[in-house]
Amino acid sequence: VLVNVTGTMRSARGNSGLPTHGWSAGQRAEALKVKRIQQCVLCCIVTAAVLPMGLYAFHRSRTAGIAPVHSLDDLSSSRELFDAIVVPGGGLTSDGDAPEWVRERLNAALSLYETNAHAQFVLLSRGTPHKPPPVDLDGRPIDEATVSAEYLRERGVPATRLFQDTWSLDTIGNAVFLRIMHLEPRRLKRVAIITNKFHMGRVRTIFEWVLKANPRVVPFVTTYVEVPDVGLTPEQLAARVQKEAASLAKLQETTMQNFVTVDQIHAFVFEHHGAYATGIPRAPVSKELAASY
Repeated sequence: VLVNVTGTMRSARGNSGLPTHGWSAGQRAEALKVKRIQQCVLCCIVTAAVLPMGLYAFHRSRTAGIAPVHSLDDLSSSRELFDAIVVPGGGLTSDGDAPEWVRERLNAALSLYETNAHAQFVLLSRGTPHKPPPVDLDGRPIDEATVSAEYLRERGVPATRLFQDTWSLDTIGNAVFLRIMHLEPRRLKRVAIITNKFHMGRVRTIFEWVLKANPRVVPFVTTYVEVPDVGLTPEQLAARVQKEAASLAKLQETTMQNFVTVDQIHAFVFEHHGAYATGIPRAPVSKELAASY
Protein backbone atom coordinates (compact mmCIF):
# COMPACT_ATOMS: atom_id res chain seq x y z
CA VAL A 1 0.00 0.00 0.00
CA LEU A 2 2.82 2.36 0.93
CA VAL A 3 4.53 1.72 -2.42
CA ASN A 4 1.32 2.29 -4.38
CA VAL A 5 0.51 5.54 -2.63
CA THR A 6 4.09 6.71 -3.05
CA GLY A 7 3.96 6.00 -6.78
CA THR A 8 0.75 7.95 -7.12
CA MET A 9 2.26 10.84 -5.20
CA ARG A 10 5.29 10.96 -7.48
CA SER A 11 3.07 11.32 -10.52
CA ALA A 12 0.96 14.09 -9.05
CA ARG A 13 3.19 16.18 -6.76
CA GLY A 14 4.71 19.53 -7.58
CA ASN A 15 7.87 21.17 -6.32
CA SER A 16 6.50 21.14 -2.78
CA GLY A 17 6.45 17.34 -2.69
CA LEU A 18 2.64 17.24 -2.28
CA PRO A 19 -0.03 16.69 -4.92
CA THR A 20 -1.00 19.85 -6.78
CA HIS A 21 -4.05 18.79 -8.82
CA GLY A 22 -6.66 16.11 -9.07
CA TRP A 23 -6.63 15.26 -5.37
CA SER A 24 -9.09 16.28 -2.69
CA ALA A 25 -8.02 17.85 0.60
CA GLY A 26 -8.49 14.49 2.31
CA GLN A 27 -6.24 12.76 -0.21
CA ARG A 28 -3.57 15.40 0.24
CA ALA A 29 -3.76 15.00 4.05
CA GLU A 30 -3.44 11.24 3.71
CA ALA A 31 -0.50 11.64 1.34
CA LEU A 32 1.22 13.98 3.83
CA LYS A 33 0.69 11.40 6.59
CA VAL A 34 2.27 8.68 4.43
CA LYS A 35 5.21 10.96 3.66
CA ARG A 36 5.80 11.56 7.36
CA ILE A 37 5.67 7.83 8.03
CA GLN A 38 8.29 7.31 5.35
CA GLN A 39 10.51 9.95 6.93
CA CYS A 40 10.15 8.36 10.36
CA VAL A 41 11.00 4.92 8.97
CA LEU A 42 14.06 6.34 7.20
CA CYS A 43 15.13 8.14 10.36
CA CYS A 44 14.88 4.90 12.38
CA ILE A 45 16.92 3.02 9.79
CA VAL A 46 19.65 5.65 9.77
CA THR A 47 19.68 5.83 13.58
CA ALA A 48 19.95 2.05 13.88
CA ALA A 49 22.90 2.10 11.50
CA VAL A 50 24.72 5.11 12.98
CA LEU A 51 24.03 4.82 16.73
CA PRO A 52 26.35 1.86 17.41
CA MET A 53 29.19 3.68 15.68
CA GLY A 54 28.42 6.82 17.68
CA LEU A 55 28.37 4.94 20.96
CA TYR A 56 31.65 3.25 20.08
CA ALA A 57 33.22 6.61 19.27
CA PHE A 58 31.89 8.05 22.56
CA HIS A 59 33.33 5.12 24.48
CA ARG A 60 36.68 5.55 22.75
CA SER A 61 36.70 9.25 23.60
CA ARG A 62 35.96 8.51 27.25
CA THR A 63 38.65 5.84 27.54
CA ALA A 64 41.28 7.33 25.25
CA GLY A 65 44.53 7.86 27.08
CA ILE A 66 43.62 5.62 30.03
CA ALA A 67 46.95 3.96 30.74
CA PRO A 68 47.07 0.16 30.89
CA VAL A 69 48.62 -1.80 33.75
CA HIS A 70 52.03 -3.37 33.11
CA SER A 71 54.18 -5.90 34.87
CA LEU A 72 57.78 -5.07 35.67
CA ASP A 73 58.86 -7.58 33.01
CA ASP A 74 56.87 -5.63 30.40
CA LEU A 75 58.80 -2.46 31.14
CA SER A 76 62.15 -4.20 31.47
CA SER A 77 61.83 -5.53 27.94
CA SER A 78 60.62 -2.23 26.47
CA ARG A 79 63.20 -0.13 28.37
CA GLU A 80 60.69 2.71 28.53
CA LEU A 81 61.98 6.00 29.94
CA PHE A 82 60.24 8.11 32.59
CA ASP A 83 60.60 11.55 34.12
CA ALA A 84 59.19 10.42 37.47
CA ILE A 85 58.91 7.02 39.15
CA VAL A 86 56.28 7.12 41.88
CA VAL A 87 55.69 4.78 44.83
CA PRO A 88 52.40 5.42 46.69
CA GLY A 89 52.26 5.00 50.44
CA GLY A 90 51.60 1.54 51.80
CA GLY A 91 52.07 1.70 55.55
CA LEU A 92 54.80 0.98 58.10
CA THR A 93 55.45 -1.81 60.55
CA SER A 94 55.16 -1.10 64.27
CA ASP A 95 58.97 -0.69 64.29
CA GLY A 96 58.82 1.97 61.59
CA ASP A 97 60.08 -0.15 58.71
CA ALA A 98 58.60 -0.61 55.26
CA PRO A 99 56.38 -3.73 55.23
CA GLU A 100 57.04 -6.49 52.74
CA TRP A 101 54.42 -5.33 50.22
CA VAL A 102 55.91 -1.82 50.19
CA ARG A 103 59.42 -3.22 49.75
CA GLU A 104 58.06 -5.06 46.70
CA ARG A 105 57.11 -1.68 45.22
CA LEU A 106 60.47 -0.15 46.14
CA ASN A 107 62.42 -3.04 44.63
CA ALA A 108 60.50 -2.53 41.40
CA ALA A 109 61.49 1.15 41.50
CA LEU A 110 65.13 0.09 41.91
CA SER A 111 64.81 -2.14 38.85
CA LEU A 112 63.59 0.84 36.82
CA TYR A 113 66.49 2.93 38.10
CA GLU A 114 68.85 0.89 35.94
CA THR A 115 67.40 2.51 32.79
CA ASN A 116 66.05 5.69 34.40
CA ALA A 117 68.95 7.13 36.37
CA HIS A 118 67.88 10.60 35.17
CA ALA A 119 64.36 10.26 36.65
CA GLN A 120 63.06 11.68 39.90
CA PHE A 121 61.79 9.09 42.37
CA VAL A 122 58.78 10.36 44.29
CA LEU A 123 57.94 8.57 47.52
CA LEU A 124 54.44 9.28 48.75
CA SER A 125 52.59 9.52 52.06
CA ARG A 126 53.13 10.83 55.52
CA GLY A 127 51.05 8.03 57.05
CA THR A 128 47.49 6.82 57.42
CA PRO A 129 44.46 8.00 59.41
CA HIS A 130 43.60 4.37 60.20
CA LYS A 131 46.14 3.91 63.02
CA PRO A 132 48.73 5.92 64.99
CA PRO A 133 52.17 6.30 63.38
CA PRO A 134 55.25 4.56 64.77
CA VAL A 135 57.74 6.88 66.46
CA ASP A 136 61.52 7.08 66.52
CA LEU A 137 63.77 6.95 69.61
CA ASP A 138 63.11 10.64 70.25
CA GLY A 139 59.36 10.12 70.13
CA ARG A 140 58.87 11.79 66.75
CA PRO A 141 56.44 10.29 64.19
CA ILE A 142 58.08 8.35 61.36
CA ASP A 143 56.87 9.26 57.87
CA GLU A 144 56.29 6.56 55.27
CA ALA A 145 57.87 8.64 52.51
CA THR A 146 61.04 9.14 54.55
CA VAL A 147 61.42 5.39 55.16
CA SER A 148 60.89 4.65 51.47
CA ALA A 149 63.35 7.34 50.39
CA GLU A 150 66.00 5.99 52.76
CA TYR A 151 65.42 2.47 51.43
CA LEU A 152 66.24 3.64 47.91
CA ARG A 153 69.12 5.89 48.97
CA GLU A 154 70.80 3.05 50.87
CA ARG A 155 70.64 0.99 47.65
CA GLY A 156 72.28 3.49 45.39
CA VAL A 157 69.72 6.09 44.30
CA PRO A 158 71.25 9.56 44.88
CA ALA A 159 69.49 11.76 47.42
CA THR A 160 69.10 14.46 44.76
CA ARG A 161 66.89 12.04 42.80
CA LEU A 162 64.55 11.40 45.74
CA PHE A 163 61.50 13.59 46.38
CA GLN A 164 59.28 12.98 49.40
CA ASP A 165 55.60 13.68 49.98
CA THR A 166 55.33 14.05 53.75
CA TRP A 167 51.82 15.54 53.68
CA SER A 168 49.33 13.01 52.32
CA LEU A 169 47.39 10.48 54.41
CA ASP A 170 45.64 8.37 51.77
CA THR A 171 45.67 7.45 48.08
CA ILE A 172 43.66 10.50 46.98
CA GLY A 173 46.04 12.75 48.88
CA ASN A 174 48.97 10.85 47.33
CA ALA A 175 47.76 11.84 43.86
CA VAL A 176 46.86 15.43 44.75
CA PHE A 177 50.14 16.29 46.49
CA LEU A 178 52.13 14.44 43.83
CA ARG A 179 50.62 16.64 41.15
CA ILE A 180 50.67 20.05 42.80
CA MET A 181 53.91 19.74 44.81
CA HIS A 182 56.18 17.73 42.51
CA LEU A 183 55.06 16.94 38.98
CA GLU A 184 53.75 20.33 37.86
CA PRO A 185 56.46 22.53 39.43
CA ARG A 186 59.20 20.37 37.89
CA ARG A 187 57.36 19.68 34.59
CA LEU A 188 57.66 15.91 35.04
CA LYS A 189 55.49 14.54 32.23
CA ARG A 190 56.16 10.79 31.83
CA VAL A 191 55.14 9.17 35.09
CA ALA A 192 55.42 5.52 36.22
CA ILE A 193 53.31 4.60 39.26
CA ILE A 194 54.12 1.36 41.10
CA THR A 195 51.85 -0.50 43.51
CA ASN A 196 50.58 -3.95 44.48
CA LYS A 197 47.78 -5.84 42.77
CA PHE A 198 45.34 -5.33 45.68
CA HIS A 199 45.88 -1.57 45.43
CA MET A 200 46.15 -1.08 41.67
CA GLY A 201 42.46 -0.71 40.75
CA ARG A 202 41.92 2.25 43.05
CA VAL A 203 45.37 3.76 42.43
CA ARG A 204 44.85 3.76 38.68
CA THR A 205 41.37 5.26 38.95
CA ILE A 206 42.40 7.96 41.41
CA PHE A 207 45.62 8.98 39.71
CA GLU A 208 43.94 9.18 36.29
CA TRP A 209 41.17 11.29 37.82
CA VAL A 210 43.55 13.68 39.58
CA LEU A 211 46.42 13.89 37.08
CA LYS A 212 44.18 14.25 34.02
CA ALA A 213 41.84 16.85 35.59
CA ASN A 214 41.68 20.23 33.84
CA PRO A 215 43.19 22.73 33.65
CA ARG A 216 46.45 20.88 33.06
CA VAL A 217 49.80 22.63 33.23
CA VAL A 218 51.58 19.45 32.16
CA PRO A 219 50.06 16.83 29.78
CA PHE A 220 50.89 13.82 31.93
CA VAL A 221 51.54 10.43 30.34
CA THR A 222 50.98 7.73 32.96
CA THR A 223 52.18 4.13 33.15
CA TYR A 224 51.05 1.77 35.91
CA VAL A 225 53.33 -1.00 37.17
CA GLU A 226 51.76 -3.82 39.18
CA VAL A 227 53.75 -5.92 41.64
CA PRO A 228 52.58 -9.02 43.58
CA ASP A 229 50.66 -9.00 46.86
CA VAL A 230 53.19 -10.24 49.41
CA GLY A 231 53.52 -10.12 53.18
CA LEU A 232 49.83 -10.13 54.07
CA THR A 233 47.96 -12.99 55.70
CA PRO A 234 44.92 -14.30 53.79
CA GLU A 235 42.64 -12.56 56.32
CA GLN A 236 44.47 -9.25 55.99
CA LEU A 237 44.50 -9.43 52.20
CA ALA A 238 40.80 -10.31 52.05
CA ALA A 239 39.91 -7.39 54.33
CA ARG A 240 42.00 -5.00 52.26
CA VAL A 241 40.60 -6.21 48.92
CA GLN A 242 37.06 -5.77 50.25
CA LYS A 243 37.85 -2.26 51.49
CA GLU A 244 39.50 -1.30 48.19
CA ALA A 245 36.47 -2.48 46.20
CA ALA A 246 33.99 -0.60 48.40
CA SER A 247 36.04 2.59 48.32
CA LEU A 248 36.46 2.40 44.56
CA ALA A 249 32.73 1.91 43.97
CA LYS A 250 31.86 4.90 46.15
CA LEU A 251 34.49 7.03 44.45
CA GLN A 252 33.21 6.22 40.95
CA GLU A 253 29.52 6.52 41.78
CA THR A 254 29.60 9.83 43.62
CA THR A 255 32.89 11.67 44.09
CA MET A 256 34.31 11.52 40.59
CA GLN A 257 30.97 12.56 39.08
CA ASN A 258 30.70 15.69 41.22
CA PHE A 259 34.33 16.83 41.48
CA VAL A 260 35.90 17.09 38.05
CA THR A 261 38.27 20.05 37.73
CA VAL A 262 41.39 20.71 39.78
CA ASP A 263 39.71 23.34 41.95
CA GLN A 264 36.73 21.04 42.55
CA ILE A 265 39.04 18.18 43.57
CA HIS A 266 40.83 20.57 45.94
CA ALA A 267 37.46 21.49 47.45
CA PHE A 268 36.58 17.83 47.91
CA VAL A 269 39.86 17.01 49.65
CA PHE A 270 39.93 19.93 52.06
CA GLU A 271 36.20 20.38 52.66
CA HIS A 272 34.74 16.87 52.50
CA HIS A 273 37.48 14.25 52.94
CA GLY A 274 37.77 12.79 56.43
CA ALA A 275 41.58 12.72 56.37
CA TYR A 276 41.95 16.44 55.57
CA ALA A 277 38.74 18.40 56.21
CA THR A 278 38.06 19.96 59.60
CA GLY A 279 35.26 18.40 61.65
CA ILE A 280 34.76 15.27 59.51
CA PRO A 281 34.79 12.10 61.67
CA ARG A 282 36.94 9.17 60.59
CA ALA A 283 35.34 5.74 60.38
CA PRO A 284 37.04 3.03 62.47
CA VAL A 285 38.57 0.00 60.72
CA SER A 286 39.04 -3.62 61.79
CA LYS A 287 42.30 -4.97 63.22
CA GLU A 288 42.88 -7.05 60.08
CA LEU A 289 42.36 -4.05 57.82
CA ALA A 290 44.54 -1.75 59.93
CA ALA A 291 47.38 -4.27 59.62
CA SER A 292 47.43 -3.72 55.84
CA TYR A 293 48.21 0.00 56.22
